[in-house]
Parts: sequence; C-alpha cells; structure tokens
Amino acid sequence: MKPLLLLVDLQEDYLATPGLEPSAGSVVRAAQRLLEGCRERGVAVVHLWTTVTRGQNGERDERMPHWRAQDRWHCVAGTPGHAPPNELAPQEGEAIVHKTGFSGFTRPELPDLIAKGGYDTLIVAGVHLHACVREAVLGAYERGLEVWVADGATGSDDPVHAAITRRYLAARATRFAPIDDLLARLDDQSGHLPPSLASVPIPIPVRIPIPVPSWTSQKALEHLPQPVRIAAFAKLADRLEADAEVLALGMADAIGKPILYGEGEVRRTAAMLRAVIRRVQDDALTNHGDPPEVRHQPLGCVAVLSPIADRLHSQYDTARSGAHHAMDKINSRQNRRAVDNIFSQARRTANHLKFW
Repeated sequence: MKPLLLLVDLQEDYLATPGLEPSAGSVVRAAQRLLEGCRERGVAVVHLWTTVTRGQNGERDERMPHWRAQDRWHCVAGTPGHAPPNELAPQEGEAIVHKTGFSGFTRPELPDLIAKGGYDTLIVAGVHLHACVREAVLGAYERGLEVWVADGATGSDDPVHAAITRRYLAARATRFAPIDDLLARLDDQSGHLPPSLASVPIPIPVRIPIPVPSWTSQKALEHLPQPVRIAAFAKLADRLEADAEVLALGMADAIGKPILYGEGEVRRTAAMLRAVIRRVQDDALTNHGDPPEVRHQPLGCVAVLSPIADRLHSQYDTARSGAHHAMDKINSRQNRRAVDNIFSQARRTANHLKFW
C-alpha cells in the first residue's frame, strides 16, 4: 500500500460557508489531526485548492458558470479567503494543485502526480462532501485507486445532499472511517483492516442485551418487578447514548438521514426513556407503594404526522359520511359547516403527507 493524503478545498472562504456540518472549527481540528498523523508516518500530502483570478490584464475569468451568474468571488488568488487556516498550511515539499471547478482530475497535474508517485490509495478530507470531495473520490476511483474518506474531517453545507452522497459513495467507490482507524491502518503495513473497519458501512446494532424476556410483549413487561423494568430501560438509555454516533452513521448509510439529525433523534429517545424512569420513581415515592396512576387528558387534534397517510386518506369518505349522519340528527347548519371545515383540513393534511 502506498497512500496519498488529499486535502480538498480546506480554504477560508469555503470554511466560512454558513451551515457547515460539522462546524468549520471541528473540521479543521479533525483535518489537522489527520494531517499531522500522516506527516509523522511519512505519507505524502497534496493540497487541492480552488483558485480563481479577477480576469485582469487579459486573463480569462475561469469561475464556474453559477459563480459568474451570482457575481460570486470566492477563493480569489492572493486573498485571505484563498488561503487555508494556519493549522493546515502546506509544508515544504507538499504539493499544491489548483482547480477552478469541482474536480481536481480535469487538469493533468493531479493525475500525473499520482501516476508518477505510484500511489494506490487515496485518503480524502475536506469540503464539501456533496460536491468537490465527491468529485475527488470518483476521479480517484475511476483511475483504480482505493479510496478512504476521513469521518469528521469532511464537511458539507447541505447535510441532506451530503447524506445521500455518503450512501452513494459507500456503495460504490469509497469507505468512510474515523481518523484513528485510518491512522491505525497506516501503521499496519500489512494492509489488514483494524477490527472497527472490518464491516463497512457501519452496522446498526439492533439487539440490546437487557434482562427483559421480550420487548415486543407488553404482558411480559407487566409481570416483571418494577426495579427490573427500571434497570432495563436505564440500560437501554445508556446504550443509546453510548452508540448515538454509530447509530446516526448507520441511519445515514441506510436511509440517507443527515448525521446531525440522526444523532439528535437517538439522544432524544434516550432522554425520553430517562424521563419515564424519573416519573415512575417519583410515583413510587409519593404513592406509598401503590401502583402509579396515569390520567390522560384529551387536548384535541394537534397534528397528524403518520406514514400511513394513504390509509388516512382512504378512510376519509367513510368518516365524513358518519359525521354528516350524526350532524343530520343535530340539524344545525352552523355545526355542519364546522364539520366540513374540519374534514377539509384533514384531507389537505392527508394529501400533504402523501408527498412525504
């Protein structure tokens, strides 16, 4: 294995993009750790930069067409926005390759450098995953290189597009791995994968070892002592919090959910489990040993958010007919109009949910 580290568009103008995920500071810190680790191991480094000029003195304006249409001047040679952060500045002997579009492979400099160096593996970090990083990965893949993308050192300002890109690339052209695992692989000259990289994409743990006969059986839970149930839910909450990042990565690979959103959902689930535990424990303290009492207060229909919108829609006519039959008995025009309005709103909601 002869690896090459490629840092893509880690320049101030790109890092200042609003909505970057992970944040610019987080990407820079991760990329710095990867860069220093590669330097310590003697891995060659290439800095791939977007470079445009003002088109003065007869120079051609080589900005991408959509940048010209938006009158956007980013990464202009000689400006602070064109430079990388100090932590990622090139050292003597490290190559800098310039590009004007998404891909660094459209010009001969990068392909020639890879061919002359005899590199067979490319480690990629940078921004944006859904654009220039993707093009770098596909360009290397088309040329027969093994490609790895550094998790944490790669960002995007379009998390949904990035999640789709991640799933697309992981199924075809690359593997995503934490920086520690990539550095461990560089240390292993045999090329064997560390245990954490043995299965890609990251598997989603679907079974949690907890002392409950069956999570699908409410009766089974009811017959367990309350302390056992509390301990089981606490252990599940602990496991969810510990595996939140892994689960989020699994959701990104499996269904394209942005990692930030997926991790948030997992942590909220754990928080809700802990809230249930606290409620039960509070009841146990105030009820003097009696079983907790739960009251449900109807608050009305706040929203209908369900994946079974088609079923909701198909049952609309039956529900409306029954309501009108009841209203006929009341024989009130005002109430009839109210029911019509309610069902019209329900139908619009169902039609909207069909879109999702």
